[in-house]
Amino acid sequence: MTRRIIDLSVPIANDIPADPPIQIPHIDYIDHKQSVMQLLPFFPGL
Repeated sequence: MTRRIIDLSVPIANDIPADPPIQIPHIDYIDHKQSVMQLLPFFPGL
């Protein structure tokens, strides 16, 4: 079985530099109004 190590020591945010620069995280934030149509199919009758 292949194992992966995930570094949790660096918070995920748009403005935190990483080394190497190609690994700088990018997060697209959306609000509930933008995501509700994707979420509703998980809760039939809601």
